[in-house]
Amino acid sequence: MPHVVVVGGGLTGLTVAFRLKQYAPGAAVTVLEPRDRPGGNIVTEQHRGFTVECGPNGFLDRTPAVPNLVHDLGLSDRLIAASDGSRKNRYVFVGGKMRKLPGGPLGLLTTPLLSLRGKWQLITEPWRRAAAPAAEESIQEFATRRAGREAADIFADALVTGIHGGDPAMLSVAAAFPRLPVMEREAGSVVRGFMRAAKKRKAEAIERGEPAP
Repeated sequence: MPHVVVVGGGLTGLTVAFRLKQYAPGAAVTVLEPRDRPGGNIVTEQHRGFTVECGPNGFLDRTPAVPNLVHDLGLSDRLIAASDGSRKNRYVFVGGKMRKLPGGPLGLLTTPLLSLRGKWQLITEPWRRAAAPAAEESIQEFATRRAGREAADIFADALVTGIHGGDPAMLSVAAAFPRLPVMEREAGSVVRGFMRAAKKRKAEAIERGEPAP
């Protein structure tokens, strides 16, 4: 009987172990984890009636991998959709204070999270030349190149922590956020890429007779 050892009991390690037992039920699977609990950076705690996510607090459902995993684990009926309020009210702890993340162009201009130089580098992203194909970039490298060091340190870090619970300097942008390099390559800019995607979604909704998103 084959014996497979999975090193690491985080989300990836547990998923590998689960799939191995699912597709090779005759195999023996051992998961090695140095912490006193499985789950890696994913952990939920309760404090004074509040639910606190110490790692990632959600996942994107644009690709089927995670929804399929949730279904196979029998957890589909326990998913909690993000509320409109949670989308609009996001904060980061910077400089000893809770500061609200900007929700649009006006918010970017007035946010205390960035200096004038940082705001300029972020706002001028659509006019920054796309890079020639190169070696695989980390999320930190990609965000710094496209939007500047300040935006990468604050916004990219907050985004990566909230979704992946990982280090943006260690995660591949092509693996974690595959749409971003594609947008840069096809539209020449991440912002223009999002604008094109929004325009396409609107046209498709109108064709289906649905309200524009």
